[in-house]
Amino acid sequence: MDFVAQHALDTVSHGTEQSTQQPIIESENMKNDFSQATANLKINSERIADEIGDVVSDAKHLLQSYGAEKLDGAKHSFESAQAAVSNSAKQYASTANSYVHDNPWQAIAVAAAAGLAVGFLVTRR
Repeated sequence: MDFVAQHALDTVSHGTEQSTQQPIIESENMKNDFSQATANLKINSERIADEIGDVVSDAKHLLQSYGAEKLDGAKHSFESAQAAVSNSAKQYASTANSYVHDNPWQAIAVAAAAGLAVGFLVTRR
């Protein structure tokens, strides 16, 4: 066989051997790329889960502090309203006490009239 024919035969046989190796190498490269991508995905998903946990924790603390502020404000408003009602009630009681001491017979007459009206309404039912 001449040199050119031998070289052509070697090239064809070598090319066939190389072409069968190429898919195996590409398959290994794809497998390695997939493994790396899977590992990166796992790392990123764990990092994202940690960050979401931090955000939820921060939101919880924010809501607790906001709720505590609103509760303190409501408590203060309630105490102010309670003090105002208590002062008004004391003032009315003091005024009524003074009126009864100054006008005892009129107070007795008003109490008797109120008692008769309540008694009349209760007996009607």
